[in-house]
Amino acid sequence: MTGEDLLKIAERCVRCGKCRPDCPVFALDRNEEQSARGKLHILSKLLSGATVSPEVLSDVVGSCSLCGQCSAVCDAAVEAAEAVRVARALIQSGVISGDSATRALPQCPYISERLQENPALRFLISSLANRYAPALPQRNLMNLLEGKPIIVQPDAWLFPGCGGTWLFPQISMKALDLFKALSLRADIPREPACCALPLYDLGLFEEAKAMIEPLFSLMPGAVPIIVLCASCAAMLKVHLPRLFNGASYEKEARDLANRVTELGCFLSDQHYAPQARPEKTRPITVFLHDPCSMKYTMKMPNGYRKILEMIPRIQIADMKLTCCGHGGGLGLIRPEISEKIASNVADEIAQSNAKIVASNCFGCLLQLAGIASGHANPPAVVHTASLLFN
Repeated sequence: MTGEDLLKIAERCVRCGKCRPDCPVFALDRNEEQSARGKLHILSKLLSGATVSPEVLSDVVGSCSLCGQCSAVCDAAVEAAEAVRVARALIQSGVISGDSATRALPQCPYISERLQENPALRFLISSLANRYAPALPQRNLMNLLEGKPIIVQPDAWLFPGCGGTWLFPQISMKALDLFKALSLRADIPREPACCALPLYDLGLFEEAKAMIEPLFSLMPGAVPIIVLCASCAAMLKVHLPRLFNGASYEKEARDLANRVTELGCFLSDQHYAPQARPEKTRPITVFLHDPCSMKYTMKMPNGYRKILEMIPRIQIADMKLTCCGHGGGLGLIRPEISEKIASNVADEIAQSNAKIVASNCFGCLLQLAGIASGHANPPAVVHTASLLFN
């Protein structure tokens, strides 16, 4: 995408301000430059030749979680989050240059190198280094799959993503058991694969393409690709066709995107009902998080909700603050803003008295675990699917 394309997005904004109350970043300090309206106005001026200070440009391209809540309420359907991504890409490629651009995203050359070395661990852990670093399991998913037969022509593929491969491999294995109970012959690719969302969010589009290309041959056939993480699903289903639009592998990207579904949505569509068990314990409150990637990017309801409502002992408490502050590389680019958003979420969790906090996004899960770890009696933070396994 070019500067001209970005200018077209920015100029569609009518500056009504309807997006401001829904922006988690703007809500912190009510800084107009950090609202979607403010960002688009400044980008429009910048691309028209105006001079923008490094501090202002940093607010425009750096202080955004790319949650998409602004677009959800925009009457003109302006995708401000996509505009920020493109602005980051234009800085990375040198289209937007100068001192302001260099200082707006100073970490990106280092981040790009680290992400390409090991996208899973570097991104998921380094972005939360000041709050929470999970203990890595002794055996990753590839280790656990050793010796297990490969299913020829499976009914579906399970895409575990980086979180389900390196950090929470048992969730991936339990998901396979769940498919067996549904008489679904599903398998997992025997090579680790990353959806490249961290690179894409930082505007490193060419690096993201290079990381994704192996996926096109990794899960062959026309069968569904069921994704454990909502953010991975959003990347593969929504952003992938955009990334490869007009480029090599455009058809492959669109074909793969059409096969993608998120695990909770898949189970709900299959009318999955958890096995009834004697309820010998007291009801338990679950604080259910709807990831921004699910609610605003894919515009889909949380499929787990309908299933959890069938379990008598579970009482669902809804999280009002959808954005946890992890998305869009915010924890890397502007960690102080990520911390403030997380602090607001921490207050909401504390007031809920929930014993369990559940999310179906691995990035959000880590952020929420970091938030909960500061509580005197921290709730358990789990992937939502694990509530079905137990």
